[in-house]
Amino acid sequence: MVSWPGTIPGGKVVNDPVISLDILPTSLAAAGEGTVPEIHDGKNLLPWLKGKAKCPNDELYWSWRGEFNAIRRGTLKEVRNGKPVKAIDGTPIPKHNFVDLATNPTELAGKKALQSPEKQVMLSRKLDAWIEKVKKDATILTPIH
Repeated sequence: MVSWPGTIPGGKVVNDPVISLDILPTSLAAAGEGTVPEIHDGKNLLPWLKGKAKCPNDELYWSWRGEFNAIRRGTLKEVRNGKPVKAIDGTPIPKHNFVDLATNPTELAGKKALQSPEKQVMLSRKLDAWIEKVKKDATILTPIH
C-alpha cells in the first residue's frame, strides 16, 4: 500500500510484481536522492506509482540462505528447493518447480506444472546467471579476515 496525497493517485489496484528490495530506491527517490549502488537489486517504483511509466520489474529474483532460489518473469516462475519440501497438504514439491501463475496461482506441481521445456530452460538459465552474479557480488561485500 502506498499513499502520498497530491503525488501518487489514490484508489488504484495493480497486479504488477514488486519486491521489498524496491523500498530503498523508491524511498530515496521520494526524498530527492537519485541513485543507489548498482549492487543493490531494488528498483525505483516512483515513476510507476505516479502513473508515468510501466512497472520496472519484468523479472524478480530471490534467495533464502542459498537453499531456496526463485525467479519470476511475468507470470512464469521457477522455484528451486535445496532441501525436500512438502506442500501444506503433504504433497512433495519437486526440487525444480516450474509454474505459470496465470493458470496455476497456487503453484501446484505435477499435472498443473509448467510443461514447456523451452520456458523451463529459459527460466533456469536466467536464474543460474543471477545466482552466479550474487556469488560474485558476495565476494565484493564479504570482508576478508
